[in-house]
Amino acid sequence: SADLERAAADDAERPPEIWIHDAASANTRQVADPANSNDRSVSSAYKNAQDILRFYKDVLGRKSFDDRNGLIKIVLQCCGNNDPLLGGMWDPVAQIVKLGPAGLSRCFGDFALSAEYLCHEINHGLTNATTAFAYLDDQESSALNEHASDAFAMMFKHWRAWKNGAATPESADWRFAPDVV
Repeated sequence: SADLERAAADDAERPPEIWIHDAASANTRQVADPANSNDRSVSSAYKNAQDILRFYKDVLGRKSFDDRNGLIKIVLQCCGNNDPLLGGMWDPVAQIVKLGPAGLSRCFGDFALSAEYLCHEINHGLTNATTAFAYLDDQESSALNEHASDAFAMMFKHWRAWKNGAATPESADWRFAPDVV
């Protein structure tokens, strides 16, 4: 029983895992070492997810989006030209973020490079874990879900800028994902 208690305590202190999958080829594969990947989309998504988890822990007092060390799983390049999803989405059933390919449209950049865009999508998981909003069944609930994800993404953006010493009230940038949209 002491071993079980120690194992439970170790689990509670273990940071949530981050998995990055690349769906650019026919066989979606998990990237072995995303932190050190030469693929800018992969390494950026991983580092951004680390910062998002730090924000959840330091600011919100949460262990991942679900407060139970939930795995952060991100699938890059998941949508093709015939898919209406140009940007990204949170899949509430699989609990994964799906991001569309960079350059799919002349209007958008690489969604994997934007920390606040990724945070917005992961925040849908936080919203699902903490509220009873019925995303697609109710327009008001859907709007509240989107707003909560936007608001937390902007809080994250400003926390990150402040943490890096670059934020003052006068210099606050309130544009959402300007590097993507």
